[in-house]
Amino acid sequence: MSQMLEDDFWAKILHTHLTREDASKDNPDSNPYLPFPAQEIAIRKKLSIVLPALASSRKESKMQLQLEAIELGFIFEDEALNALICNPQQSASIFQTLQTLVGADKVWEPLYPNFPKQVYDAHQVELFFNAMGHYFSQGAWQPDYTKELRLPLSEAVKLKPIGLISSNEYIRIFSDILSSNASLPEFDREIIRHFVSQFDEQMLEKHIPDDIPFKETRCQLIAEGRLANMPSISELPLTTATDILRVATHLSKGDISLASNTKFKLSKADRRWLVEKLEPVINIDDIIRQKGKWKRLFHCLHIGTFEEAPVSREIAAKLRNGKLQGYNGSIEQALTDRSLTPLLDLLAKKPGEFARRVDHLLRVFSEDEAKVILDRFSGVISDVDTRVLVQMLGHFNHRSACDNAKSGADQNTVTMTRVAIPKGQIAKAMVLNGDLPRIAASILQRLVEMITNALMARFSRLPGLGKVWIAPALAKAPVPLQMRTAAEGLKVVQRGTRLPMGDKNVLRFFVHWIGDDIDLSACFLTESLTFHSEIAYYALRSDGSCNNYRAVHSGDITHAPEPHGACEFIDIELDSITDSSIRYISLDVRVYSGGPLPSQQANAGWMFREQQGQAGEIFDATTVEQRISISATSHSCMVAVFDIKEREVIWLDLAGSSNQLESCNNVHNNRANIETLLKASLNFHQISVYDLLKLHVLSRGELAASEQEAELILDENLVYQSNVINSEYLC
Repeated sequence: MSQMLEDDFWAKILHTHLTREDASKDNPDSNPYLPFPAQEIAIRKKLSIVLPALASSRKESKMQLQLEAIELGFIFEDEALNALICNPQQSASIFQTLQTLVGADKVWEPLYPNFPKQVYDAHQVELFFNAMGHYFSQGAWQPDYTKELRLPLSEAVKLKPIGLISSNEYIRIFSDILSSNASLPEFDREIIRHFVSQFDEQMLEKHIPDDIPFKETRCQLIAEGRLANMPSISELPLTTATDILRVATHLSKGDISLASNTKFKLSKADRRWLVEKLEPVINIDDIIRQKGKWKRLFHCLHIGTFEEAPVSREIAAKLRNGKLQGYNGSIEQALTDRSLTPLLDLLAKKPGEFARRVDHLLRVFSEDEAKVILDRFSGVISDVDTRVLVQMLGHFNHRSACDNAKSGADQNTVTMTRVAIPKGQIAKAMVLNGDLPRIAASILQRLVEMITNALMARFSRLPGLGKVWIAPALAKAPVPLQMRTAAEGLKVVQRGTRLPMGDKNVLRFFVHWIGDDIDLSACFLTESLTFHSEIAYYALRSDGSCNNYRAVHSGDITHAPEPHGACEFIDIELDSITDSSIRYISLDVRVYSGGPLPSQQANAGWMFREQQGQAGEIFDATTVEQRISISATSHSCMVAVFDIKEREVIWLDLAGSSNQLESCNNVHNNRANIETLLKASLNFHQISVYDLLKLHVLSRGELAASEQEAELILDENLVYQSNVINSEYLC
């Protein structure tokens, strides 16, 4: 970066230090598109701050800042601490971000302030009448107890180091997001908006990669460039009609994934610009695929008034009159007629569509015809996107495993259970369960080999890696292909990732919300994922004599008014579980009354303590392992599952279905739903990050036997860097 651009960069960073909350008070109308402070981006993406590297000898100030960070579970590295001392105006946004990450920005006052001992010791009659008084007053009355003095927490905690990154490393965040070949979480989409709105065109165009592989990302960037009046960005190529639809949707503040409908609202200049882009690339198949949205967009564009766009006008007229017949209709007709040769001729023109239909084709045609299908697919596989091939590899590996398990109603079928997460803003998991026609083992083996060889051939053309060591822990992390609905939190990982629990004894769940009635529950399940028991608002404790474990709930709160809201906790003593049939514990959050979880600002997570007791505050930020802001627009969320046999946390963040939404939406009434969701979701049937990296190393490097002899170390921290995986290894 030139000195002039460097100076301009720091000028923008150092003068943009208001928190988002402060800035939104000054300009509330801009809140939906308000840029994030630079420090929040650096902390969330790199666990670092971005400041000029300067030295400081002010020891007292350093100690004060370090103590504040330690109270939140973080610690500044020396370079970061020196830089912050020299730029004290950045402290507010930095510490607010740290507080938000661990949940320390909220008020944590449970119903029983001397939890957990108070609930364990209370007589059942006392608990009952307290609950009845609270319920009959509609949450207005709570028992009045004096909070006892707590000793400081004396156990060791692992502090999270905060580093310092340079201007180039900060801008690299932007480049990595644009290079990612997978869907982006909401925070990453906000980062794109931030960079385009905060930095000038000259600086940005130097850091935009030549290839932006994921179309949603490219379309968002182009739309942001249009809004910021940056021609070098807004004039990036739009190659399909669907690209134009995405850009128009984003300009109208709609869902760029096209999962939901948008009320289009465009200026006259934007309408003319979109039609100019549409006319050269419009085709019937793209229009039919989203015909409902195109009807609305054509109406908004006033397409009939554009004499210079005859093709678009003609297609719009046919769409309006219901006379469009496209590519997919021809494919469906060929399938109905079982005309294999015409069908393959059609599919060969669109390799991506061919790839997505391979499983179906192999099921409906004979084994001999399946060989012909694979022959044709082998001719176009090199044109299939890497992301799609990786998805296929996971799917057909899972199919082979199900086939080998001899599952199915008879020898001609195979039982497959899997979770599908719909595109869009709602992490509404769907469990797909059923028997499918079996595919011959030789066909499956050939297809898996074909996909593997295609990927390795593609990776071999990339720069060499040398000797590489891959952390075994990455074998427990699926490739992060579905991050669109990932919740904001302390850590962001792909659903299905297994993380170590550590060796501490007490597992503490927590939830905080502002609104009506949300309930926190812990579900205990057996090895076969059969419901065993629960700790919930109606079952506050288990002392070990009944369910063979000790666990306790902090008390049910049914009203959480602003500004402080309400919270609930559950403590589980892991070493007390003596029933050998119990293997899994799920963290379940449900709405008993009120709107969906995001509308009640629900935050949930967990922490660990070495032993049960009254030492330390009930909510101690230094012990928080994970906290998320639940984004699934639903009335229930299964946040995570804890495998106590393997001592692993399985990250889920899945919105499940509920049998009871009008009343009694609790885990007892949804046991079957919980069992079904867990059985499907404990294996997402995707290839792991380890498998993907191993394909790269076998293609363009050498596997090292140990870390010591490796030239490149890909450690377990890569699981938290989805942008790096998707930009550097999914290309």
